[in-house]
Amino acid sequence: MIVQETSSTFLPCGQELKKPQEIKFLDFSSMIERKESNGVTIFVDPRTRGVYFKKKDPNIFPLDLPVHVDFELTQKCNLKCKHCFVTNRKYSFSKKTFEAIKKLSEQEVIIFELIGGEPFLVKDIFFIIKYLKNHDKIVTISTNGTLITKSIAKKLAKNPPHKIFVSLDGPKKVNDFIRGVGSFNKALQGICNLNNVGIIPSISFCVNKLNLNSINEFIKETKSLKIKSIFFIFGEPPKRKNSFSKYFFKHSEREMVADRISKLNIPIKYTMHFAPKKIDVLYYGCFFRLTMCEITPSGDVLSCPIVRRKEGNVLKEDLRIIWKRMQNNLLKKKSKKCRECDWKKRCFPCEFDN
Repeated sequence: MIVQETSSTFLPCGQELKKPQEIKFLDFSSMIERKESNGVTIFVDPRTRGVYFKKKDPNIFPLDLPVHVDFELTQKCNLKCKHCFVTNRKYSFSKKTFEAIKKLSEQEVIIFELIGGEPFLVKDIFFIIKYLKNHDKIVTISTNGTLITKSIAKKLAKNPPHKIFVSLDGPKKVNDFIRGVGSFNKALQGICNLNNVGIIPSISFCVNKLNLNSINEFIKETKSLKIKSIFFIFGEPPKRKNSFSKYFFKHSEREMVADRISKLNIPIKYTMHFAPKKIDVLYYGCFFRLTMCEITPSGDVLSCPIVRRKEGNVLKEDLRIIWKRMQNNLLKKKSKKCRECDWKKRCFPCEFDN
């Protein structure tokens, strides 16, 4: 059986759970292969970052190591977005940060997403991209796009990452309210600079009550740019009493939001994080703790980028040990009903709500 890792969702308890859908005729010749000690063979498509599993028994979790790490090169940022979950701007790129990257590059983590803060505040980012690619890693970057000058775009074109996500949260008026005045035009100029050197980025769009009704307007305002796809994310407030919390959708409202977006006839490819009621999948829940984790500039491992609880440090322990402990802690936290469920190893409900 070959099963694709699809958009994560919440376990629809009480519904009949179908078997994972079998996917046939996949071309694995261009994919990166990794074999786990638990018998799982993982294939990653560097073009799409799609993750595929190949095993007769679909009950393959937990993995021995995360497939993907979001690596915070810095917690510094040139913007002050109202919904940002990095509330402590203390740590920036250092020798310790690069030591953590070196250590992880020697392990079987496949995807490195370079994030922040704002990763383009780190002058060594081009060296880091080259270093990771030389170690056969899939490298992606998540940026606000405002610092991508013509010069930076040209440098990226010489050794481009496999994918670039530029964060925008609506048309100019809405985006600038959330991310700061002038951020929309600067991000669009950054995308234009990327387009001019042959790089087509994807958009990361954090859906909330301020921008849901202006997605079509956003599409019109960015029509002149070359954009590969849009990734719709359902955000979580960085703090329970954060002033922006009222604009986020509750988990119970996400089915309605996903339905609204699906009816917009968006002209370019898009995906939705936490799309509800997708039960023909291999697992349920959040990517974090399941196939990925977050690493801070100081090497701390976070099981959730929002809760930000430290699970260990890769400079003090092997990631494999931290990952196993994190999985065990998760199983201990689950209710008796969840622990007795046949899907207990494949259900990872949102940590923020538990």
